[in-house]
Amino acid sequence: MKSWHIKILERTLRFMARAILRRHRPLVLAITGSVGKSSTKEAIRVVLGSAFRVRSNLGNLNNEIGVPLTILGSSGGGGSFLRWLPVPFRFLHTFCIPTRLYPEILVLELGIDRIGDMDYLLEFLHPKIGVLTAISTSHVEFF
Repeated sequence: MKSWHIKILERTLRFMARAILRRHRPLVLAITGSVGKSSTKEAIRVVLGSAFRVRSNLGNLNNEIGVPLTILGSSGGGGSFLRWLPVPFRFLHTFCIPTRLYPEILVLELGIDRIGDMDYLLEFLHPKIGVLTAISTSHVEFF
């Protein structure tokens, strides 16, 4: 079970991500599956990046915290409260920049570890394109 401060962080980041998505209206392309998500994400990012402004998850920041941070164009603070302080300022900056400067396409890797994770992410992402990679028995311990 998640601690109360992680739940608050997730909800705050979801609020910020939702506001950014509504403000800038990028095309959201979501990738999920058991294996091959990161490789697929990178391939799509490279191809689309030759013609569009594209942003994708850094590394495998593909959960309830990492996906909103990608939308904000920010990095997390880990376990340090002080390292989280720039995130609201990054949100305000990203919200206020002209839409022509925000990425036209977000290529987002979605990591799903538990029942309900996908519902949580899709509640605010509303992807127009979905890619499902291979499905296997990996990452099923919490299902």
